[in-house]
Amino acid sequence: METVSTRQPSLEERQEQARRRRRRLIHNNDGDDIAFAGSDTPEGFLSHRCRPLLETQVDTLCYGTGVTTMFHHDSLVAETLASWPLDGSERDPYVRNQQALRQQGLDSLCLVVDFAHAHGLEAFWSHRMNDVHDSAPDHEWILARHKRENPELLMGMPSALQVHQVQTPRWWWSAYDFARPEVLDHLCAIQAEICSSYEIDGVECDYFRNPMFFRANLDLEPATGAQVAVLTDFQRRLRGIHLAAGKARDRPLLTAVRVPATEERCLYAGIDIRTWLA
Repeated sequence: METVSTRQPSLEERQEQARRRRRRLIHNNDGDDIAFAGSDTPEGFLSHRCRPLLETQVDTLCYGTGVTTMFHHDSLVAETLASWPLDGSERDPYVRNQQALRQQGLDSLCLVVDFAHAHGLEAFWSHRMNDVHDSAPDHEWILARHKRENPELLMGMPSALQVHQVQTPRWWWSAYDFARPEVLDHLCAIQAEICSSYEIDGVECDYFRNPMFFRANLDLEPATGAQVAVLTDFQRRLRGIHLAAGKARDRPLLTAVRVPATEERCLYAGIDIRTWLA
């Protein structure tokens, strides 16, 4: 008589299966749909950028909920747009709709994750690792309190706007300096909270939205070997957070990275993509 094995695959085996899953199209949504008209209700929010993906070849959603340290998912670690008052700025639709969803016990990220899983799609949270929209004078409303209260962690000062040209790295003064351990600690805490609070399938670390992490790049010089090592250790630390969260819930939790298009450009910014992949 032939016996049938009833052994369930281990978490490590399921993690590997998830990693090797065939993906046709990965849809990266920058999260602006939270500010659209009607996004103060679940159906209105999902109608903008989620439902149109059904019956397409998209099988993975990467959803961003803000910039680097200010978001429209609910958080006790990072700043949320819902904590700000309405002031007539471009921030108002984000604030109003996040507050409305919060009153219903919801937020943008849980809606996207639940929608994706209901339709057999993967759901990744996308984290812009060093977004600098807040450098621009017309985007002051997006500058998080963490940056306002810790200017020593940034690459420059607002006065850079009057001294440097917009085409130069130093104009983007609000970039975090990844040589500062406090920056890395804060970003790790944000990701740890996400991984423990939402049923995401993974985290996309988006290093492509402003691939500038060290002061060497301010002078158009490549990251040093020591800086490359800092970023490699940081990414290894993030992956450890993801794996630990997956183990705690007995479900795979993947790590993805979005990086510049060539190995040379990656190394310029401090990303040793060969080591990361290995």
